[in-house]
Amino acid sequence: MQMVQTILVIEDNEGDFFLLKEALESGDIKAGEIINVSNFEQLREKYTSVSPSLIFLDLVMPGSYGLPALEEIKELFPVSPIIIISGLSDLQLALDALQKGAQDYLVKGEFDDGMLNRSIQYSIERKKNELALIESENRLRTILNTDPECIKLMGRNCELFEINKAGMEMVEADDFETVKGKSILEFVSTSYQEKTAKMVADAFDGKSGLMEFEMLTLKGKSRWCEMNIVPYRNAEGKVIHALGVTRDVTVRKKKEEELRSSEDIRKLIMDSALDAIICVDKNEVIFTWNPQAEEIFGWKEKEAMGKKLSSLVIHKRYHSKHHKGFANYHATGKSPVLNKIMILPAVRSNGSEFIAELVIREIKNGDDYFLCTYVRDVTERIQAEKELKQSNSRFQRITSTTNDAVWEWSLENNTLWCNEMHQQLYGLTMEDPVPIKAEWVSRIHPEDRYRILKMQDDALASDTNVFISEYRFRAGKGSGYKYIFDRCYITRNAAGEPILMTGSMMDITERKLAEEKIIHSNERFELIAKTTNDAVWETDLETGVSWGNEMHQMMYGLTLENEIPNFEDWKMHLHADDRDWVVKSLHDALASLDNTWITEYRFIKSTGEIVTIYDRTYIVRNAEGKPVRMMGSMMDITERKKAEDALLQSEEKYRTLVEQATDGIFIADHTGKFVIVNSAAVKLSKYSEEELANLTIYDLADPEEIKTNPFKFEEMKSELGARSERKLKRKDGSILDIEINAKFLSDGRFLAFIRDITERKKAENELNSSYRAIRKLTSHLQNAREEERTHIAREIHDELGQQLTVLKMDVSWLNKKIKQLENQQLNDKAAEIVQMLNDTVNTVRRISSDLRPVLLDDLGLAAAIEWHLMEFGKRSGIKTEFFTLESVIEIPRATATGLFRIYQESITNIARHSEATEVMVELFVEDKVVTMAIADNGKGFDVTTIGRKKTLGVLGMQERTVMMGGTFRIKRNPAAGMKVEVHVPIVQDEVLDF
Repeated sequence: MQMVQTILVIEDNEGDFFLLKEALESGDIKAGEIINVSNFEQLREKYTSVSPSLIFLDLVMPGSYGLPALEEIKELFPVSPIIIISGLSDLQLALDALQKGAQDYLVKGEFDDGMLNRSIQYSIERKKNELALIESENRLRTILNTDPECIKLMGRNCELFEINKAGMEMVEADDFETVKGKSILEFVSTSYQEKTAKMVADAFDGKSGLMEFEMLTLKGKSRWCEMNIVPYRNAEGKVIHALGVTRDVTVRKKKEEELRSSEDIRKLIMDSALDAIICVDKNEVIFTWNPQAEEIFGWKEKEAMGKKLSSLVIHKRYHSKHHKGFANYHATGKSPVLNKIMILPAVRSNGSEFIAELVIREIKNGDDYFLCTYVRDVTERIQAEKELKQSNSRFQRITSTTNDAVWEWSLENNTLWCNEMHQQLYGLTMEDPVPIKAEWVSRIHPEDRYRILKMQDDALASDTNVFISEYRFRAGKGSGYKYIFDRCYITRNAAGEPILMTGSMMDITERKLAEEKIIHSNERFELIAKTTNDAVWETDLETGVSWGNEMHQMMYGLTLENEIPNFEDWKMHLHADDRDWVVKSLHDALASLDNTWITEYRFIKSTGEIVTIYDRTYIVRNAEGKPVRMMGSMMDITERKKAEDALLQSEEKYRTLVEQATDGIFIADHTGKFVIVNSAAVKLSKYSEEELANLTIYDLADPEEIKTNPFKFEEMKSELGARSERKLKRKDGSILDIEINAKFLSDGRFLAFIRDITERKKAENELNSSYRAIRKLTSHLQNAREEERTHIAREIHDELGQQLTVLKMDVSWLNKKIKQLENQQLNDKAAEIVQMLNDTVNTVRRISSDLRPVLLDDLGLAAAIEWHLMEFGKRSGIKTEFFTLESVIEIPRATATGLFRIYQESITNIARHSEATEVMVELFVEDKVVTMAIADNGKGFDVTTIGRKKTLGVLGMQERTVMMGGTFRIKRNPAAGMKVEVHVPIVQDEVLDF
């Protein structure tokens, strides 16, 4: 169990803090103290006294909001890991928070204890590694940038990769970009270039070297320098750079020259040297001990002078080896340590050891000679190199053991590196080349590709150092697409340009799928809790915390804003007669190992109403069987209980009614098998009750009828059920006509009332036959009437018309003769008689046309309607319009007559009742159907009153249409007036006889 001293929770919602605290206390993380701060004002007052080991931060807080809150927390607690807890499942916000320095992002209600524990462990470890890396980098950079000597990294061709501040000052460069990539040979005088190039090459072969050379700065200044070049290896031990440490020895060179002529000058040089300079004679007796030697070793000059070198600075364990080496030097004049840079342990005056870098030089003065040792304390540098090596070693161990796919891409030389998990993600091995960017891009899901590439380009173009994304990635070996959480760190040079990208690809497919399942599960639970009529509740027996849905609160007369009732509240609402045994039953269930408790009891609601509750409870137990949580639902079954009681009371009434019913009553299960039948059903089917119990609805159905008219089960589910007329096959094979009314019952069965309508069907058939005969007679009478009208019209037109014409001619002759008599009275009378004869002729023509328009027989229906409508307009003063595209309509004479009579009746009704000022008639043929429409703009009337009126005009039009096999419709126009529509099929060469 991991111990966390202090956890600071910055959360203003007490409920969310309680749930988080509960999860922390019940998980694998042991917290010494959990502090809750509800607003930033309180936080700013207390932060100096709090040193949290871990911080949980809600981004939405009084006094601060969003990512600025995270920035402020980082400033207040720079060394504390931060986990964001938010109610927003916002991927972009999560990525932004992680980029801003948060260690993880959790969505409230979407993480369990295990996920929380992993997040805490991961966040603490990540922050620890982050701080260690920052500290290591800062320490190393501080050492490099504060070191007064020029420290640089070079390539095999002497090109410059890195140089510290002292180095840029040494070559008189204003910034790193001025010298980046340049060969250091450009700063070396010609006579020393070849030697310098060889020392760099030797460093790549694992060798070290020391040389003095003349430097030429960018501004043309000449310096004398001493340069120590050593191999710089990576974590794998491979030499990747040559590390050069150069010190400006111009002054020293000059002083050495001046030393030959001036001891004072020599003394000044010795005193100003940055290194410890110790000179010994051939007997190893110290005769020079400069101030830097005093500072490094702790011995004052007067204490060191005249002493043996080994007795002051060399550790006792190396005395023997040192003496042998010195003796060999005296004997041979040679030593392998001369003029070479060595790193050895040395000892100070207080006995403490440190790491020294030293060079021993032999200085001859004629036949005499002495040894001069230059010593530098490199303890911190060695420690930094050691820590860097350990850091690299830890990195290698992490990358080899992590489940993440770790990768690195040098943008400067386009080199790639990855761990084994990275290769496995692509379906490759470590023997295969590291996939290039194009391969990575091709494996990103097409729907994510543009977004990810744009995010990467934006990150590289900005000044950010962190790039975090999630996307779908096509893994190798047919694994399909996986969800990847990709975290990338961008290393930039001094100019802010990206030079290196390091990252890890975490397979989060299982987490994403689990998150989706949790979301769907929570959505289903919330929907069930909101829509169910049951009172759903949950109680944590260890903490006493309870939860209930809205229906649960309503039973207590509460709302969701109120506190959830506890056990005592529930107990006090139990009916007094039920309370003791119900509580005992629950305690017995908790004391047992049962996981369920189901019972019924009476419950007193807040209104005083007593209801019957069906309580179903599930008991959650720990590994020892102790109950730790209960959840359940309280269903109000009061109405059901009343219904059950009422059902028991009415069962006898029901049976009596069923048995006495004259209709057959059948109840069948969902398969159609009969389960209940009454005596009328037995009589109707001629099967016994026992026989019907083994039959289904299909056994009583007419097989042929089932093929064309199957049972309408869906219609039975409606509130009204399904009513139809069908055939019933009896036991003796006879067929009955029946009327059936069927519907589904609430328990899944369906009920059918069946009535024998055989006699009714016979009466209906006889009535239909009589109706057809009457319609046939009516058709015959109408045909006879039309023939009679035609005959009378012709007689009037031919006989009476001719006689009136002759009479008019005779009267006209008499009128001319009378005019010669010059008798005005006779002339006026004669003129009146002529006018009367003209009016009589017109009246005869009109009567003849009304009886049978000649145009109807000669020119057809369209011409007859057009002429009649024009005459109607003249007589009535009503504006008329006639529209047709048919010049000639080929239809039977009887159809034309019927349509014309309907038209006449409609026009007559308009003239009598409509008070219209406009009438429009349309006539057209489409798909062998004649359509005629008559519309007016009159006052109209309610079509639903037609049946209550005693007029037969509309009924006559309807009957004429039916006899022609057509449809008749009359309706009110939306604007004003009425519209009559008639559709009649064209039936050629057939007699319309009904």
